[in-house]
Amino acid sequence: MTDTKNQVIKNIAERLIEALSTFEGQWEKPFFTAGNNKNVITGKEYRGINILILAAAAWKNGYKSKTWGTFQQWLEKKCPVKKGEKATQIIFWKPLTYKEQITAENGDIVEEEKQTFVARAYHVFNAEQVEGYSEEITETEKLDTEAVAEINKFFDNTGIPYRFGDGSKACYLPLQDLVVIPERENCISLTEYAATFSHEMTHATGHKTRLARKMLNKQGNQAYAFEELIADIGAGMVCSHIGYDYAFSKNNLAYLKSWLKVVHDDPKKIVSACSMAQKAADYLIDAQNVGKVEE
Repeated sequence: MTDTKNQVIKNIAERLIEALSTFEGQWEKPFFTAGNNKNVITGKEYRGINILILAAAAWKNGYKSKTWGTFQQWLEKKCPVKKGEKATQIIFWKPLTYKEQITAENGDIVEEEKQTFVARAYHVFNAEQVEGYSEEITETEKLDTEAVAEINKFFDNTGIPYRFGDGSKACYLPLQDLVVIPERENCISLTEYAATFSHEMTHATGHKTRLARKMLNKQGNQAYAFEELIADIGAGMVCSHIGYDYAFSKNNLAYLKSWLKVVHDDPKKIVSACSMAQKAADYLIDAQNVGKVEE
């Protein structure tokens, strides 16, 4: 892991710890803001760890807009950044090809071409930090039948087995490799339904046939707590991708706060949890491109 990525994830962890420390459990209405965090020029949605970075920045500063851009990109839109505004740092991975000397089977020293990825930091500003940019920010509540079908289809595409339970609990059963979730009518809102589904599916990505997270089957409070951090941070990322504001929401923070002691005992754990949550969320999101995850 590069120093750049280490610092970015550390910053996210610090923001999450801050949010948990100051969280007072205020009610949030079960609506979602239409659309996902996207770039003002390309229109592309931000992915991976950047989902959590931007959610943290929005929580910290109270931004409602989900449009972001670099200093130069806002200038292209003729919307200069307001004086004194601070940027949010995000990261992208750039491929880097290099040659490495290795010893061949015959003993000769030969050069082999290899590829790695280097983290590059970028600084972006929210639409609410610039002059002259206007957009319609709407809050909608989808019809249950339509929204539930979309959520279910997203998780159908992952190929991970699941079934609906009696509504008394939600869980992932590692030995059976099965997710059990309540029906929509047993969840207080669409956001909570999406979050519950995302949480348990994030657990399921740790199965040995997928990302093989070793802590998934470990016993003990520390190992269990760490996996729960991964699952709910990952749930926030997945929910943001499918259009529900769960990351840094009341229930997300309330759940994570129960593991706050683990975070303070070893801050590196939440840094690692953020990184693993990104991999889990990417696994579920990437499955949408092929309809089925290729093993």
